[in-house]
Amino acid sequence: MENKVVNAVIQARMGSTRLPGKVLMDIDGVSVLEHIIKRLRAVKGIGNVIVATSNKADDDAIADFCNINNVPLVRGSEDNVLDRFGLASRRFPADAYIRATGDNPMIDIELIENMLAFFWAKELTYTCYRNYPIGSGVEIFTHAALSEALEKADRPFELEHVTPYMYQSMGNGRVEYYVSSVDDSRLRMTIDTESDLIFVREIFKRLYKEKPFFGISDVKRLLADEPALVKINSDVHQKALGE
Repeated sequence: MENKVVNAVIQARMGSTRLPGKVLMDIDGVSVLEHIIKRLRAVKGIGNVIVATSNKADDDAIADFCNINNVPLVRGSEDNVLDRFGLASRRFPADAYIRATGDNPMIDIELIENMLAFFWAKELTYTCYRNYPIGSGVEIFTHAALSEALEKADRPFELEHVTPYMYQSMGNGRVEYYVSSVDDSRLRMTIDTESDLIFVREIFKRLYKEKPFFGISDVKRLLADEPALVKINSDVHQKALGE
């Protein structure tokens, strides 16, 4: 929507349980984090793209990357990621925010643009994607929703995962999901494990040079041609909220 400011905040840290340091791992000569930043910057309607990491020494590498590449950065609590988003909102005010995570280098630009149009047209306070591949989209919420969550959210999983309060507990929230008519939710376009990383690298090896911002449809066509690729990470368990 015209005149609406939307900032994207990428939560990223080095201390992954299953694949430590994945956020700065290399995919076709570019780090996972840089792929995410480039894709978000290509989305129409997004202003600032901000990285939110922790104050832990382990995450100095992320801060160094941001400083070298002139990427806006905020640092805060490792466990209270919601508070990190609060820091980002105070430093970079906006009407709405996109929440992205540092393990999704194949977020789909067209999907995010469609989600933004849906979000504004429906006058929502929160939206997320459903039936699309894991890691292909984002969450979107208003400044007001973030402010209320910062004030009222207090359960550990609400602080760690940023948005549960917005879609579970906001009494005046307008929540609706952007749902695909085709269920591709078993397809993993995220990086949680070594096998996910291998899968993503194979996808980039085949698609990146010809089309740097390839999307879901390109991945699906590739997998239809090379179905064996799906087996690389098809048995990875996706962690549930609070797990």
